[in-house]
Amino acid sequence: MPLHPAHQLNAARKRARQTRERHGIPALGPVPDLVTLAEDGARVPVVVTALADAVDGAYLPAATGATIFLNSQRPVVRQRFTLAHEIGHHALGHARSVDDAQALAAEDGGQSIQERCANAFAAELLIPPDAARAWVAARPHDSRQPDTMEDVVRFAAAFGVSAPMACIRLRTAKLIDQERADALLAALTAQEHLALHDGLEDLPVLDDTLARAAAGDGSRVPPAFAGSVGALRL
Repeated sequence: MPLHPAHQLNAARKRARQTRERHGIPALGPVPDLVTLAEDGARVPVVVTALADAVDGAYLPAATGATIFLNSQRPVVRQRFTLAHEIGHHALGHARSVDDAQALAAEDGGQSIQERCANAFAAELLIPPDAARAWVAARPHDSRQPDTMEDVVRFAAAFGVSAPMACIRLRTAKLIDQERADALLAALTAQEHLALHDGLEDLPVLDDTLARAAAGDGSRVPPAFAGSVGALRL
């Protein structure tokens, strides 16, 4: 008999925490390089290339080994969440999955339990609740919740994720309330944070494989596929 969805989601989060611990990722910091985690840790090559507009990424298991594809046309912060999601599919033993924006939505009633579990894994892998609480505790202390647009932008930069994902994580960690999170998400959807982001000179920048690929032509062929054009077909 299948586990209740709540139990499956909790199991996915637990697997993400175990993944962090197994690979020596600092408990309270960002994942240094998700591509390294996928390829050296899980032995799953990561291809970054232009995909169909509707596709953010894909997890393709096969008898010879799984492959992850990411859409190079997406922002790096989006690619990171997608990659964490695809690593989740692998860690949780899921079948083939070609993922669009709806599959990767943090909260969507139309998602399958498989996609919801992969999202729960991704969120826990990227920002465990304890890491979120530690970041809030370490910021210049006052009595406010971390509920300003600047708070969200700085939190997102600290973990190398998008501002909307950061806002949702602050809410799920119960560090900001639902009403304020909804207001911030509406402003983020309207991209009101972009000018603020550009004006903050001391934001950390995560220098990982995906960021370096984006600084070039955006694409990446894993060493395992060097010289193999056919292996790059989704």
